Amino acid sequence: MLPLLLVSISLPRGLEWRSLRPRDGQDIDELHALLAGSYVSSDEQQMRIVYSKDSLRWILGTPGTRAELQLGISCSGELVAFVSAIPCTLRVYGKRHTAVEVTLLCVRRDWRRRGLTPLLLAELRRRGAELGVRDAIYTIALPLRPAVLRVRTYHLMLQPQRLLECGFWQPSAEELKDLLLKEGGFAEAQGGGAHGRGPALPSRASGFRVRRMQRGDCRVCLQLLRAQDKPLVLTRDYSPSRFRQRFVGRLAGAAGTRSLVATRTGRHGDAVVGFVSFTLVPLHTERGDIVQAQLLGYAAEGVAPRAVGEVGSHSEYGAKGASIESVESADHMTVVRDLLAAALHEAHRCGAHVFNALALAELTPSFFQSLGFACGDADTFFYLEVSSNTQMKRFNPEEVGWLPT
Repeated sequence: MLPLLLVSISLPRGLEWRSLRPRDGQDIDELHALLAGSYVSSDEQQMRIVYSKDSLRWILGTPGTRAELQLGISCSGELVAFVSAIPCTLRVYGKRHTAVEVTLLCVRRDWRRRGLTPLLLAELRRRGAELGVRDAIYTIALPLRPAVLRVRTYHLMLQPQRLLECGFWQPSAEELKDLLLKEGGFAEAQGGGAHGRGPALPSRASGFRVRRMQRGDCRVCLQLLRAQDKPLVLTRDYSPSRFRQRFVGRLAGAAGTRSLVATRTGRHGDAVVGFVSFTLVPLHTERGDIVQAQLLGYAAEGVAPRAVGEVGSHSEYGAKGASIESVESADHMTVVRDLLAAALHEAHRCGAHVFNALALAELTPSFFQSLGFACGDADTFFYLEVSSNTQMKRFNPEEVGWLPT
C-alpha cells in the first residue's frame, strides 16, 4: 500500500490532521473520550451513544481498514473532531463496488459551528480518492438532501419502566394505560419489582435448536446470507474474513455482539438453517443510562421474498415500481421469526432495555408488529455515492439488505 502523497486540505492555524490507529491504545483512549462527551444519537441531542473502547476497536478493526481514513483533527495535541471510513464491499444492482462506510462523525461540543465538519469530509473524500476508493455509504438521522432510502426504526421494549424513567419512551396517557392493563406490563401494576417484566416476549413456534454462533458456522451462515441477499439491489458483499470479524471475532464478543444460529437435526447431524446477530450499545440520557440492542444481520434457509410489481408493504417510504412477491417458503419466514424471537430473549437476558431494528427487505412493518414491535418516531436516511455513471434512483426498503455498523 502506497502512502498518501498529495497535500492535505489546509486547516486553520493551530489545528492539524491526525490519522488514528485502532491498535494504538492512546488513540483509542482519545477517541473514546471525544465520543463519550460529544457523540449524539437523537435529533434533540438528548441521547448520546457511549461506545466502549472494545466497541471502537471492533468497529475500526474491520479487515482492510486504513489508518489514513480514520481521520481526526487535533488542537494542541487534543482530539477535537473525528470521522471514520470503514472498508466494505457493496453490491448495487448486482455490481460489486469497493467502498467505505462513513461513520462516527463527531466534533467536540465547544468546537462546533467552526466549519470543521466540511473540512473533515472534504479531506476524507480526498484521501479516499487517492487510495482509489471513491464509493461510500452512510446513514444519518437528519436529511441534508434527498436520500436514496428512508427507513423506519422499530422498537420492542424489553424493560418499559426503565425506558419511561429515562425519557427514551414518552407514551401518551392512552398508551400508558394500555400497557398497565396488559399482562406482562409494569410490575408495579401487579405488585412486582421496580423495573417491571415488560411485554411478554414472542415464543419460538418451531422445533429449531438455537445456540451461539461458532467460527465453524461462518461458512454456512455466509452462504445463507448471500443466497438471501441475491434478489436485493443494495447489500453488503462480505468476504469470509470480514464476516467472521463482524459476527464472531474476539473483538465482536468483547464489544457486546451476540450471534446465534438455528439448527435442525437431520440424517447427518445438526445443520445450520439460519443466524441472527445484534450488538449491545449503551445510551446515555439526561435522566439515566440504558442499553439498546441493535440488529446487525440475519439470514435463513429457503427462498427469500423478492421485489417485483407495484408498491408493496413498505410503501410508505418506497419509490414506485417495486413490492414484495409472495414467493418465500413457509420454512424461511418461520426460521426468520424464530431467530428474531431468540434474539429478543437473548437481548433481554443480557440486560438490554430495548431492541431496535430497521424495516428493510422482508422485515416489513407488519412482520415487526406480529412480534410486538412498535414503530419509532425517527427515520434513518441512507446516502450512497458511487463513482460509476450509475444513476442512483431512490430505493424501496424491501429492495435493500444493507444494515449499518
